[in-house]
Amino acid sequence: PHGMMARARKNDAATHRIWMLLKSLSHIFRLKKSLIRLKTFKEQQIETTASGIVILSHDDHSCAAALVRPFLSSGNGKLTALIISPSSVIAYIGYLFKAIFRFTKTLPKAVGVVLTQRVEIEADPPLEVEVDGAAFRKTPVTFEIHKKAFRLCASDAFWKKEAYRQSDEKEVVKVSTLPSGKDEIDYTKRHIPFLPHADTAKYQELFTSLREEARTTTTFVVLIILSTLLATVGLFLNSASVVIGAMLLAPLMQPIVSTSMGLLRFDPDLLGHGMRTVTVGVALVLGTSFMIAWQLPFQTMTPEIAGRLHPTLLDLIVAIVSGIAAAYAKNNPKIIGSLAGVSIAVALVPPIATAGIGLGWKNSAIFQSAFLLFLTNFAGIIFAAALTFMLLGFSAIRKATRGLLISLTTLALISIPLYFSYSLMITDAHIREILQSDEIRLEQHRVRIENIYITHTHTPQQIVLKCDVVSDAPLDPKERSMLKREVLREIAPYLKKEKVVLEALERYRY
Repeated sequence: PHGMMARARKNDAATHRIWMLLKSLSHIFRLKKSLIRLKTFKEQQIETTASGIVILSHDDHSCAAALVRPFLSSGNGKLTALIISPSSVIAYIGYLFKAIFRFTKTLPKAVGVVLTQRVEIEADPPLEVEVDGAAFRKTPVTFEIHKKAFRLCASDAFWKKEAYRQSDEKEVVKVSTLPSGKDEIDYTKRHIPFLPHADTAKYQELFTSLREEARTTTTFVVLIILSTLLATVGLFLNSASVVIGAMLLAPLMQPIVSTSMGLLRFDPDLLGHGMRTVTVGVALVLGTSFMIAWQLPFQTMTPEIAGRLHPTLLDLIVAIVSGIAAAYAKNNPKIIGSLAGVSIAVALVPPIATAGIGLGWKNSAIFQSAFLLFLTNFAGIIFAAALTFMLLGFSAIRKATRGLLISLTTLALISIPLYFSYSLMITDAHIREILQSDEIRLEQHRVRIENIYITHTHTPQQIVLKCDVVSDAPLDPKERSMLKREVLREIAPYLKKEKVVLEALERYRY
C-alpha cells in the first residue's frame, strides 16, 4: 500500500518525517480495495476487503512495522501479515501519521494482523506483488517462513532480546475490526470514501435512538413545563443555580439533534417529528413563561434576564461547539452523559423563557432579543451536529450537501444581526477601557470612573452609561458638567448619531 513501506527510524529528524508523510500523501487517492481471501498454515480462512497487505519477517523500520512491532521477531519462525483496510481516506492518513511519528502503541482500527508460518493470498481484482520494492507478480501468492534456512551469528544481547519471543505453535489472527459481513464487504469493495462510513450496527442503533427522541411524548411535555417553571422563577430571582437546574432538566436538545440528522439525510419522518417536537416545546416554554410574567405584579429587569438580551457572534460559536459535542456524544454511548454539560453550555430554555417574559410585559424588544438568542443556539446546533454526523460517516457528502446548505444559509442570515450586536459589544469594551484607564482632572478634584454598565436604546437612539464616579469630595454642578464634557470627548470616536445619557453615582474615597 502507498506509503506503508516508507522508512521511519527512531532518530529521524522531524523534517524528514514530514517529508515522508507528504510523499506518501501524494499517492493517497490511488487507494483501491480488493476482495481478499487468506489461508494460514493451520487452515484458518479469512475473507475481507483490503487496500493491500504487507508481509514482514522482522522489523525493517517501515511504517507498517511501526504498527505491528510487538508481533515482529527474527527468531519465532513466523511471518507477520499486516492487512490494511482503511474505512476512509481520512482514516488512512491517520494511520500514516501515527506510524511515521510513532504516536500509537496499539493497533489502529481497520488494521488486521495475522502471525503464522505460511499464508496463501488471493485477491479479486488481483493485487500487484512487490518483493523488496521490485515488481514480482500478481496474486494469488504464497509466503512461507522456512525454519533454520541459514545460520545467524549474533551477539548475546541479540539472543537475550529474542529469548522471550521464541517460536511456538500458536497462530495469531486479529481481524475483528476488518470488514466481515457480506453487505459491509460489498460496500467497501466498491470504493474507499474520503470520509468514514458508519457500520450498520452503529447506524441502526443511533437512528433508533434519534427516532424515539424526535417524538412528542408525555414525558417531554412534563419536563418542558417543569424546566420552564424553574427557569422563569430563576430569572426573576436572579438565581444562576436555579437557571442551571432548568437547563439540566430541559429535554429540548434531543429533538434538535434528531432534527439535524433528519435535515442531513433529508429523512421526512425524522425531520418532521423532530421539528414538530421542537415547535411544541418552544410554544410550551413561551406560554408558561408568559403566564408567569403576566400574573406577577412587578416587572424587574434582573441581571439574569438582561444577560440574555444581547446575543453576539460569540453565542453562535458556543452553539456550534455545543452542536459538535452533542452529535459526538450521541455517537459514543460511553460519553452520552456529557449531554448534560452541553445543555448547560448552550442554554436553550432560559432564552425562550426570557422571550416569554417579554411577551408578558408587552415588551417587544425583550422578546425579539431573547428569541434571537434561541434561534442562534438552534441554528448553530443544527448545522454543527449535521456536519459532525456527516464526518462520522452517517451520510455521504453528496447526499448531505442539500441539508448542509440549508442549515448554513439559515446560519448566515442569523449571523447578520449577531454581527452588529458583536460590533456594539466591541465598541462598549473600548468605551469601558478608555473611561476606566486614567483619572479625569476637574477644577478641584481628580475622579475615576468605575463599574461602567452600557445599554443601547433604539427609540430614542441613545447610549446610556451607568457608572460610579469616585472622588475624594462631592462635585459641584460645574464639575459635573465638566465631567460629562470630558466623557463625551473621550468616547466621541466610537459614537455615530447616538445621544449619550450619563447616569452616575458619586462615591467618595478618602
